[in-house]
Amino acid sequence: ILTQMGREDLQPEILNQAANEIPVQCLDSTKAKTVLGWGPKFGFDQGLGMTIKGYLEHFNQNAS
Repeated sequence: ILTQMGREDLQPEILNQAANEIPVQCLDSTKAKTVLGWGPKFGFDQGLGMTIKGYLEHFNQNAS
């Protein structure tokens, strides 16, 4: 995220204070691919870039 936003100068602060989270997650899309023939339309980096762009547009529109 920092790289795509051009902010390598920032360092995340990880507090490990989340409550009510699933302790272990193992996400796998194999069943969706096998049963439904599903596949992603976008790679991770492209999807992340689109998400960042959407957030920036949203916050810029609502800044005034």
